[in-house]
Amino acid sequence: MKRLPPVALVFLGGALGAVFRWALTVWIPALGDPTRVPGAAAPLNVAGGISLGDIALLVVNVLGALLLGLLVGMIPDSAHPRRAFWGTGLLGGFTSFSSLAAAIDAPTDSTTAVLIGGAYGLVTLVLGLLAAAMGLRLGRDLNELARLRHGGSAAQVASGAGADPEAAPGDRGTR
Repeated sequence: MKRLPPVALVFLGGALGAVFRWALTVWIPALGDPTRVPGAAAPLNVAGGISLGDIALLVVNVLGALLLGLLVGMIPDSAHPRRAFWGTGLLGGFTSFSSLAAAIDAPTDSTTAVLIGGAYGLVTLVLGLLAAAMGLRLGRDLNELARLRHGGSAAQVASGAGADPEAAPGDRGTR
């Protein structure tokens, strides 16, 4: 089977990621009010001007940062086709900077609304950076564990190379 070009991998991954983001941002607000219709005019507010939709977006963006950090730690080669599909594509479509910018934008000029929007943006940024750092550390540790288990360098393990090609599936890299 012929491999897809990177642009096709990004396209397919992005389409899936956007669908996953939409599903979570609809599902999480419905937890607070099962009768809530997506896109309803009156969102259920958790605190101040923060709605369950905003919480859902926070969860999506922080989870996306964690998973992207994990992916980068496990597959250090930025040109690897899996990074195009899973990273740029799926996780790029899953997370949403434009929705974050819209959530931060205060619909009124009140000081309270501006402070809440600013705090929401800052919390998202800090949690996202922490999640990405944790994912990166975990990904690197998993890569190192795989290297130690199978022999070879971490880059060879991430690409599937480095093990003895004649080894049986159960004892790769032990000859």
